[in-house]
Amino acid sequence: MCQSWQANVLIWHIGIRRLLCWTGFFDEFLFFIGCDTTNIDDFRAYIEMALGEEWEINIIDTTSIVYLPAGLQHCPINVKKVDKPFWFGHIMLSNMISYSHS
Repeated sequence: MCQSWQANVLIWHIGIRRLLCWTGFFDEFLFFIGCDTTNIDDFRAYIEMALGEEWEINIIDTTSIVYLPAGLQHCPINVKKVDKPFWFGHIMLSNMISYSHS
């Protein structure tokens, strides 16, 4: 079992090429939000996130909330560029943490 904070810490390192792919047994939301509290849409980062068994690359370059239904493989998340800090977090719709990784 992976502690959620460990996965969060790993993705902050720019240039990490490959992390484990996770499949959650519950719905999850990931959020990427600009840190300027007067304008949370001021998002100055470029992130690639792989989704699905084929690891389809999705680009995040604006303030975003990503819905991940139960059973969807996700990660790695590669932070390619950061010009301004941003908030990353996740909400897991479960009363327990349980992942399958490959």
